[in-house]
Amino acid sequence: MKVREVLDAARDAALEIRRIEEEAEIRRQSIGVQGHSSFEFHSKTGILDPSRKIDELLDWQSEMVSESVFLEPIDEGWEIVRGMQKITDDFTVEIITRYFLQTESWHEIIVGNSATGVASMSERMESWRELSYSDQLKLLTESVDSTIESLEEIGIAHLKEMGQL
Repeated sequence: MKVREVLDAARDAALEIRRIEEEAEIRRQSIGVQGHSSFEFHSKTGILDPSRKIDELLDWQSEMVSESVFLEPIDEGWEIVRGMQKITDDFTVEIITRYFLQTESWHEIIVGNSATGVASMSERMESWRELSYSDQLKLLTESVDSTIESLEEIGIAHLKEMGQL
């Protein structure tokens, strides 16, 4: 495998975990948020019972692949990033971590993320202030691609070994 493939697999796994968690949350909320319309009406007692929805949620969760299946590619991605920290600047490591392991979009990385307190690229890098969004995106993706290409020369095994030191 190549470094790019490992990082892409880690991102795909992290996105799948996020999708499963979001779907589970939506299903959990549907049990109570919809109010009485989502509950079965018991014919004898007249009591509304959410147990059917709870049973459906439990059945769905048991059918879902365990999140642990996705942890191996994510762990492998983290091993590579830890190795990168020894040879690459902190900013590049941060960008690669945010995109591949924390599943932020390029847009979130460029414009910043007020929820996490991360400033926009132009706020963090003075040289980017005069650049358009599309130029920032191009520079960012080219920089990441270049870094990953140079990491290919080092190899996955060596990066993982460096990350364990």
